[in-house]
Order: sequence, then C-alpha cells, then structure tokens
Amino acid sequence: ATPDELEWRARCEVIVAKVKCVDVAFLEEVLPSMYATLSAALGSEYDSWHTSELVEAAHTDGQEIALFVRRATTSVIGTPQCKRLVTLAKNEAERRLLLVPHQPDD
Repeated sequence: ATPDELEWRARCEVIVAKVKCVDVAFLEEVLPSMYATLSAALGSEYDSWHTSELVEAAHTDGQEIALFVRRATTSVIGTPQCKRLVTLAKNEAERRLLLVPHQPDD
C-alpha cells in the first residue's frame, strides 16, 4: 500500500466512527472514490448519496459532498435534490450576491 492509501485508510476509519455517532452526516470534500469506501464501511445501516450522482449536469464543478442518513431513525422520501443556490436566483443581482467570495481566492 502507498503512503496515501494508508493515510486514507486511517482517516476513513475515523470518519466512519464519527458518522456512526449521528443520524445524518453531511460531508464536504469527498471524492467519489472516497465516498465508495465510506459507504462500504458504513454498510446497510445508512442510506447515502454523493452529489456527483445528484447535481444537475450543467453544474458539476466543485460537487464533492456526501450525505449519509441512518435508516433506523431517519426517513428520506425519494432521492434528495441537489442544486447550486445560484441556479435558484430570481435575478442577476441576487445571483451576484450568491456568488460573492467569502474567502480569498473564491
């Protein structure tokens, strides 16, 4: 195993332990490959989605979010919808407001 694989394996174990402490977990910066590993580790106890599967095709950039929901305590009816807020803007001024950078280099 490479050092990167070993690092992810350790991080994955910690993340799985934290997710198992809650009914709903929303994780950012989760690549599809990482999502697959987390989903497998959590097993059938959780329903899960990755935004690469949910987001509209026109806005796939930066969509690295995973959602895990404990089946025994929380029901999700249907598949969650994932939309960038800017696509819901009523006009150009509101769209610009939603795109205001909140950190340097955004």
